[in-house]
Amino acid sequence: MPAVSKIPLTDLRSLYGMFDLFSSMECQRAMAEEALRDNNPGILAEKFQKSVERFSRYSNIEEPFYPGSSARKELPDPAQIDSIDGGLSLTAFLKSAASAQVIDNPNLDFCFVERELVPARTTGNAVFENDEPSIRVRRLDWLLANAQDRLPIITELKVGNDKNPFYALMQVLMYAAELATPNQLTRLQRHYPDRFSIPASDGTAHGPVLDAYIVLSNYNSRSGIRQEILETTNQLCQRLVGEKAISKYIRRIACLDVTLEEGRKLRFTKLFSYADA
Repeated sequence: MPAVSKIPLTDLRSLYGMFDLFSSMECQRAMAEEALRDNNPGILAEKFQKSVERFSRYSNIEEPFYPGSSARKELPDPAQIDSIDGGLSLTAFLKSAASAQVIDNPNLDFCFVERELVPARTTGNAVFENDEPSIRVRRLDWLLANAQDRLPIITELKVGNDKNPFYALMQVLMYAAELATPNQLTRLQRHYPDRFSIPASDGTAHGPVLDAYIVLSNYNSRSGIRQEILETTNQLCQRLVGEKAISKYIRRIACLDVTLEEGRKLRFTKLFSYADA
């Protein structure tokens, strides 16, 4: 494969960049509603497929997703905290448990693999086509593995008033498009051996290779606008998994709620989950 001088900038990464300009809750509600309108879920799905195809040009297989020497905030000791007050505390509870069950939905159960990954991470001062350094972009919150069949799960967290489910959906779609390529699937298996079972890692098989999760904690669904965004995102996910440009790569899109119970145990429940019939 010929060398790529800069990291491909996908349609979905460019779309995600617009959220910095339209950051208000009202704007993002309008964006979610527009994404759901008429044929727009199909257009979004096409952008996803084009993003996968564009990022397939890039290869950084030898690069670890997160080398131990890189700076990263330490997780708190879960034995010393008694609430979920942000992504770090939630991650600390999950990492200490190693795996989690989703109440009454065993097909959604998962195991923790890693946190705060950058799929495009490349050493040597690599930059995207817009000259943004690869090491400075926002990181994927969680990399999980399905407990039943070990398919990778791309996961974004939203704790309290930290953004909203539509914002999280755009993030997981962006990361999924970058991780669904043959090079990245090979990279996952190389750097996390025995953690995943990926049916199309060599690029020759057909079928979905990822799940995508949104995890909400302390989400204020009693807020009218937040409830509207959640419901619109719910409907959009249902539409998206019916699009072949999505279901070719993503088996399932799910949204989970998580609370902390007595004994510092996380309780995950399904808000919605859709897979292509």
